[in-house]
Amino acid sequence: MRRLLFALLLPLASLSAQAQSGSTANGDLAVLPVRVTLEGRSRATEIMLRNAGKQAATYRILFTEMEMGPDGQLKPHDKQPGEITASDLIRISPRQVTLQPGEIQTVRLQVRKPENLPDGEYRSHLLMEAIPPTHAPSALPDDNPQHSVSLDVTTIMGISIPVIVRQGSLAAKVTLQEARLEPPQQGAPLDLSLKMVQAGQRSVRGVFQVSVDSGGHLKPGKVLAEEPGIPIYHNTPFRTIHLGLEGVSAQDLQGTRLKVSYRMTEPQEEKPSSVTYLKLP
Repeated sequence: MRRLLFALLLPLASLSAQAQSGSTANGDLAVLPVRVTLEGRSRATEIMLRNAGKQAATYRILFTEMEMGPDGQLKPHDKQPGEITASDLIRISPRQVTLQPGEIQTVRLQVRKPENLPDGEYRSHLLMEAIPPTHAPSALPDDNPQHSVSLDVTTIMGISIPVIVRQGSLAAKVTLQEARLEPPQQGAPLDLSLKMVQAGQRSVRGVFQVSVDSGGHLKPGKVLAEEPGIPIYHNTPFRTIHLGLEGVSAQDLQGTRLKVSYRMTEPQEEKPSSVTYLKLP
């Protein structure tokens, strides 16, 4: 049953995980789930690794610290003195696995919170890093060996997923600002850009939707863009979002008022958490 479930969800896992480097023959790894959140009474969970390649591969499993920039991209983060992250609160088992082609391995994550842990969100990224196979040193050419240099370059591939531990009751709020249409590029759909501003004590994840509100000749309620799974971390003040408006031109939108909404899927909300409007001339 586990193998069947993994096979059904494999495409999503492969596309959603964050690649840290280029792929190699030893790096065809899929991970499920692609995001872990431990809060409330949750003290342990499991992730599944699957070698989707054609060769056996060994992976080292460790935590790394990342932060989100204004463009939504992740970059390495150096922990500050006294800073607590999820890596300080979670035990990983096992920390290294060798998988044959098609083989699945379960990795267990267990939370160990110290007493008097302050309320807040603690985040790290769990990195599954391929260990390159060892090769014998390349032989130097016979002619002029004293002037020859042999250099082997190995690409190390890794996939990381965010792991979040939450303590206490935490609030989150997102507002949308500065919505505007960008000049279209040749062959690309219209680009609606806006600023996603975050305030609160927890990261959020949600769905963006752009629809026709009123005016113009397009039917009110017509959805022009929908982007699921857009996150912003709690310590990222804002990020710039670009939404492609498929199937319409600037001429189609003349005199139209667009509605842009962001609905949280984590934490779940019944109504859009934030709405803004863009009136086009």
